[in-house]
Amino acid sequence: MITSTERRRPRNLVWLPNRANLLTTMCRGAVLTIEQRGNQFAWTAEVGGHKVSEGVSSSVDHAQTAAVDAAVDVAGGG
Repeated sequence: MITSTERRRPRNLVWLPNRANLLTTMCRGAVLTIEQRGNQFAWTAEVGGHKVSEGVSSSVDHAQTAAVDAAVDVAGGG
């Protein structure tokens, strides 16, 4: 069974390293980045060059999920 949360989440996002070696992707008009800091993964969602959401996760997968969820919420999908 697919929940409404699963339906609103974009599929098949490609995360690539940028010049600063941060993982980046675009989602619903937001630029998402993930930076490893020791055992933690800091993530941000930016729209128009302004941070609209940020956080820290214990794994890359959790950071990706949190960043995508933030982008969807900013876009009005949540």
